[in-house]
Amino acid sequence: FDDATFVTDRFGAQLGNETVVASYRYRAGVAHPERLHVELASADLGEMETALDPVLRAQDILARLRLARRSIPEWLSARNMEGDAIVRRLSVNGVKLGPLGARFLWQGTNLQFVSWQLGLPEGRLHGRGMVTLSGDSPKFQFTASAEHFPWRGGLLSASGEFDTSGVGGDTARNLRASGEFSGQDVALTPEDAFAAMSGRFDFSFADGWPNLKLSNVRAVEGDDAWNGDGASESDGKLVVNLERGGEQRKVVSSLSAETPAATGALAK
Repeated sequence: FDDATFVTDRFGAQLGNETVVASYRYRAGVAHPERLHVELASADLGEMETALDPVLRAQDILARLRLARRSIPEWLSARNMEGDAIVRRLSVNGVKLGPLGARFLWQGTNLQFVSWQLGLPEGRLHGRGMVTLSGDSPKFQFTASAEHFPWRGGLLSASGEFDTSGVGGDTARNLRASGEFSGQDVALTPEDAFAAMSGRFDFSFADGWPNLKLSNVRAVEGDDAWNGDGASESDGKLVVNLERGGEQRKVVSSLSAETPAATGALAK
């Protein structure tokens, strides 16, 4: 280090039972003086939220009870950092997902994810977004795409805009999403298989269960094209109403990713 630069090539810390390996650089006079690189072999999302709690939520009891506005600490308001993070094996509530990688730009109470990518056991998610840290709890706004996700015997892709707020279970409960989807070789039931499907979706947990609404649905079956809409029900059923030349067709499926053949085998 000297009067304008500080660099440490490698340092470590503990997050639960896992070791965090990182490097850090400070350089005065540039747009983003701080640069951080972080790697973890594995981590659970809950552990990461706990470690970041002073950043994500107000620490003052009155602010947490929403009786006063959050007071932003000086170390947070002055933050001006860019960096990247890698978690080679991410899990959520003990459920193993896959590798997570992200590039970020952190300026005060705005944490921008320039890009992020999450590998799943089947399929992949990627996107970008912003986390706003000025309130009592964080607010998330991001765009994301899912590619080649197995669903009902075929492959599903989707992209859209997502927003939520809070930490822990509140993040899922407050989630709202909308966008477009497409799929190939999707079998909603053994009798209702489509070579291609596409449309728009809106999704939330506003009613306490996965509430999915579909619009502008187009389903191709051989030489026939059906159009319609659909919605999920509180018991997990997915009801799709289709129309073609005055002919009506109601398809009752489920949100489960299992194929009809697998579902039948389990039932037997």
